[in-house]
Amino acid sequence: MKLGIREKKGQQGMADKKKSLKAEIVFWILYLAYTSTYIVRLNLSVAKPALEEMGKVDTAQLAFLGSIFSLVYAVGKLVNGGIGDRVKPWIMVSVGLALAGMGNIIMGLLPPYGALIFCWGVNAFGQSMLWGPILSMVSAIYDEQTARKKATVMGTSIAAGNVMGILAASFLVNAFGPAAAFIVPGIFALGLALTVVLFTAKIPVRMGKGVSPIKQLLRREVQIMILPAMIQGIMKDNVSLFMVDYFVKRFSVDPTLNPLYILFIPVSGLAGRMLYPFVYKRMNENEDRAAAAGFLLCALFALPLGMSLWGPVAATLCLCGIYAAVSVVNTSFLAIYPMRYAKEGTVSSVSGIMDFATYLGHAVSTAVYGIVIVKFGYASMYLSWAFLSVVGLLILAAVRRGAAES
Repeated sequence: MKLGIREKKGQQGMADKKKSLKAEIVFWILYLAYTSTYIVRLNLSVAKPALEEMGKVDTAQLAFLGSIFSLVYAVGKLVNGGIGDRVKPWIMVSVGLALAGMGNIIMGLLPPYGALIFCWGVNAFGQSMLWGPILSMVSAIYDEQTARKKATVMGTSIAAGNVMGILAASFLVNAFGPAAAFIVPGIFALGLALTVVLFTAKIPVRMGKGVSPIKQLLRREVQIMILPAMIQGIMKDNVSLFMVDYFVKRFSVDPTLNPLYILFIPVSGLAGRMLYPFVYKRMNENEDRAAAAGFLLCALFALPLGMSLWGPVAATLCLCGIYAAVSVVNTSFLAIYPMRYAKEGTVSSVSGIMDFATYLGHAVSTAVYGIVIVKFGYASMYLSWAFLSVVGLLILAAVRRGAAES
């Protein structure tokens, strides 16, 4: 009899190990899937000089392509967030990767400018389909506590994708020309789309009950998080967008050193995301407190830049500090906070709202800063970051205080 019990326990143990291994394989496939979105996004930035030299596009046209991407991506996040709670996640992720891959492959054929706009918009919409459904699948293959921890790891895919995207595109442009920087990543994305279908189609995911992102926006606990999400979005992508120009104009740095500075940014972001599990644990596994700590560090690093206190080396360290800290805030809002809604099956909707707020903050602030920098210089932008970080910190403090009282 004891032998039979031991056999059953042994069989159960083997089954648990097999289930755990399958979950890990699925997780890393999803990790690679989201990492690839930055590989098929940053290639345009790296290929810019070569495309201009070929006469395919000018600076204004390239800037417009970037604006189209941000606009379509932001709207797509809001729309696909709701769809992602109704449609099986593996369909959303595989279709999104396929759209991004096809958009890049056609971009690599270097068609007329009108077609480039359309393809880059398709790429943006495809990429906007991934994050929420990926979180839904992560919440389905793990228990709640493990899923939240895995979501922090998933957040590092953003920084990993930045590093891999810059390195891959730089190699492809230098070795084979700008067309390869789009075609090869596009084929890679298509291959990942097929892999997602093969490995995740049978994952049982709790589907939502038709709650749209608009209805989610009516919830007070979601509304109060929108402004802090926008604030971190203002800083997150504007760090990399304006950094090169800042060093050239503020310190007269040789433009040939630009690739080195560009690479510093994603590396510091990766460091911030890798440290997130430690920060999250130190904050008693509370994402609001982790985000508040990130906002505090952003304010402390932005203030010296706003006061133009130090030279280029110190400025580099401050910018890296901001990017690492804002990566902590970003992980809290986009990876951990939506997990609160896993039981009601609306992770994708809430994730879409947070992502929409992030990119809306970036899109609006970029236009404003373009004017402000010309009139008042870069110091004014960094001072505004210090102020906005304090605003974000105060909002999260109020949220914590309200939660403690209720």
